[in-house]
Amino acid sequence: LIPCAENGLVLFYEDDKVLENENRNWHIALFDKQLQESWVQISELNKGMSYFHYALSEDILYLFFFSVEKKKSDEADFQILRIQLSDGNMTLREGFNPDKSEPTEFKIINDKAWIGIAHRNSGAQLNITDLNTGVRIEVPIDIPNQNIISGIFHDEANARVNIVVQNFDSKLQSGLYFQTYDLNGNLKRSAEIKPALNERYLNTAELISRDQDIYALGTYNAERGKVPYEGEDGLPQSAGFFIAKFEGNKQVFINYYNFLEFENLYNSLSGKDIMKVRKKAEKQKDKGSEYSLNYNLLLHPAMVDQDHLILLAEALYPEYRTVTNMYYDYYGRLMPQTYTVFEGYKYFNGIIAAFDKEGTLVWDNDIEIWNVLTFDLEKYLNAYVQGRELALFYSWEGKINYKIIDLDLQTSDADQVNLELKYKKDKVLEEVGSRILHWYDNYFICFGYQEIKNNSLSKSKRSVFYVNKVAFQ
Repeated sequence: LIPCAENGLVLFYEDDKVLENENRNWHIALFDKQLQESWVQISELNKGMSYFHYALSEDILYLFFFSVEKKKSDEADFQILRIQLSDGNMTLREGFNPDKSEPTEFKIINDKAWIGIAHRNSGAQLNITDLNTGVRIEVPIDIPNQNIISGIFHDEANARVNIVVQNFDSKLQSGLYFQTYDLNGNLKRSAEIKPALNERYLNTAELISRDQDIYALGTYNAERGKVPYEGEDGLPQSAGFFIAKFEGNKQVFINYYNFLEFENLYNSLSGKDIMKVRKKAEKQKDKGSEYSLNYNLLLHPAMVDQDHLILLAEALYPEYRTVTNMYYDYYGRLMPQTYTVFEGYKYFNGIIAAFDKEGTLVWDNDIEIWNVLTFDLEKYLNAYVQGRELALFYSWEGKINYKIIDLDLQTSDADQVNLELKYKKDKVLEEVGSRILHWYDNYFICFGYQEIKNNSLSKSKRSVFYVNKVAFQ
């Protein structure tokens, strides 16, 4: 489900029926602001295609699909569906990526698809495809060792594109770079975001362009991390936030803020945990090294509010369950066999911080995340600024949990509100994939899957995909 601002809401899914040519149909529908259906279309995509990401440009929606399956030489590796939201008119553009590769980033800039590609043999590269002519250019990332493109940012005011590149030497963190290209893919600048201090390793960053300057805001670690990979422990650990400023190729400053310096972060820790953390921090400080909570974080795009640069991240960890089975050995003795089972990702905190243009931490806050355990490594938390108030919120188990932060007084208030169900006696038994996203103005959309019980109905249990429109007032 994709909110498309004033144009409405797009819902799409893959048909489970396999066509004779082994392709699949994808059903796509647009709903207006009153959640009334405007049009429905069907598009046939190649077999093995998986949805990766979308881009919205005014009244045009782009859906990007790719396949990691081994293809014949004449079969496309990716397909981009261009949808005119006003009438549902669709065009399909497809292309090819190097073998054993997959996309890491996707952006649409002036009807050109900028795709970050990671592959084992020839490093990272940018694929830029003109969706009108089909002309494609490949731009290699000429930084030594292994690279991953972790961000693509369009600087409209200066007609350029900035990208963030993670660099790894022998599978370990080596550096973090940003590069600047013109709109035709010509490299104009390449600069390393230098840590400046020992035992500081930059994980990744979000970029913000202000006039001719560039700010990089991201997370850092006190120990070298490994190349990110799919799996339970694929996220790097983070000791805190950093902010750096560039004027041209010159790095003006880089400032670090350990999470232990965030006063509000202690709200999510128990009294005993706070004492333990502070004692360990003091011991590490006496030894001359840095101690931190070392969170696994999902980083959100950086935001700008007046003269402040704001960074938001969600903290989580992989949760496991210990299972013990009994079996008889060769001699008939009863023996225990113990192993662990991955239960999903446990989300527990949202961390937000604001910095001024000189890189000084102005304020920080957080929101405790309750009961979110999922196999989907997605961003569940959102932030929304209205006037001088900032709201942090997420949807889970039929409720919207939120926290309102007064940006002037630096006070906050947490609460929750129940989502309305279709019938009065409906009761949610189970919920999966719940999300809340900003739609337009002060309206938001909540959606997900629910199993509902209602004993007053002839069919007491039902499974639904729900969509709720809510207003922030």
